[in-house]
Amino acid sequence: MKKQWLTLHTSTKTYKLNKPIWQFSFNNNFDFGKGWLLSMESYYIKSGDAEIGSVVRNSGNVDISLTKSFLKDRLALRIGGTDLFHTQKEGGISYTESMETQQISTYDSRQFVLTVTYKFNTSRSKYKGTGAGQAEKSRL
Repeated sequence: MKKQWLTLHTSTKTYKLNKPIWQFSFNNNFDFGKGWLLSMESYYIKSGDAEIGSVVRNSGNVDISLTKSFLKDRLALRIGGTDLFHTQKEGGISYTESMETQQISTYDSRQFVLTVTYKFNTSRSKYKGTGAGQAEKSRL
């Protein structure tokens, strides 16, 4: 939550900009084993006041993807969608000495994504973490 206490005096009007902006987010991964992974990222922002303006539209986003890995995690297939509920919208009003400026934005942000990933050199490091830099320390 973001809250300010501001009374803005202009030549045309006095504005009380005290309404808080609430933001909620939920991001999580669910590992079902056997190479299955479900990911979800989401947020929601409630309208309110910030600095010398107001956020007048609620905005949000939900992205979900499902990943399946094969060949000892060398190959991964991922399908997903972004902005599933088409809620990524913005709107605001800015107040200045002699005018109000309003902007409303609606994005065409919904999409379907298919990703194929292949890892070529997946060898593990043989470094064990002991004695690294001892010769340099002695030299200095």
